[in-house]
Amino acid sequence: MKRNYFVKTLMSLAFMVFITLVACSSDTKTNQSTPAAETSNSKSIQSVQPVFSDSKVKQVYSSYILLKNAVFNANVRQVKLAAQTLKTALTAVASPKGIDLSNKMANAPSLEVQRGLLTPLSAEVEKIIKASKLSSGIVYKQFCPMANNGEGGYWLASESTIKNPYYGDQMSSCGSVEEEIN
Repeated sequence: MKRNYFVKTLMSLAFMVFITLVACSSDTKTNQSTPAAETSNSKSIQSVQPVFSDSKVKQVYSSYILLKNAVFNANVRQVKLAAQTLKTALTAVASPKGIDLSNKMANAPSLEVQRGLLTPLSAEVEKIIKASKLSSGIVYKQFCPMANNGEGGYWLASESTIKNPYYGDQMSSCGSVEEEIN
């Protein structure tokens, strides 16, 4: 009798574990399909990108956005590649400090170091954008008070929706729009 009870309990437990695994695996598939949805959202966001009269500034901003998105996605390799692209764009507008910061980001050993360089690099890109003026659209200067060990951190975005690159998926909506640059 005890053995029968033990077998039934074991079978019930095995069934619950199976159901849990199936449920978790279907969540994984859902998460895997999310980037496709984000891609389609990115396309609609790209249609409202700010327009710059200077093509060099446009290239700086586009390269910066690729970099910021790679930081948000916590992809060290993509951050390094995007930082190299930004460095090239910054060379065209003669920004020595920006070139130095993007070079450091491209050679940074970890995502933590890369995220630490994002605030000063964002400030350099902001200076370039403000000096150039936008033909149309808005660049949003966003801020997270918890970034950089509580010192706070800024970044630039093409949309007002917060996608915090300092915390990525952990706290993606932490932050606020501090300024609209237009």
